[in-house]
Amino acid sequence: MTRPGTGNGNRSADDGIGYEIVDGKVVLVPKNRSVLDLAGALYGPVRKAVSIEDVNESIAEAATERYERLRARR
Repeated sequence: MTRPGTGNGNRSADDGIGYEIVDGKVVLVPKNRSVLDLAGALYGPVRKAVSIEDVNESIAEAATERYERLRARR
């Protein structure tokens, strides 16, 4: 998964996939599209597979960055 607006071809910075944590599980949520439009967004023949540990690390980093940005506003 790439961050929106990072040169991912057919998607723009306004499109993307959000996430929510529900009962301790990460649920991917399409932001501006139908879930059917996002079919295959997480797969690409030239993309390397990533481990769940890498995914968890990326989520933790993003959550920390967001927390720090919100905290700095106060």
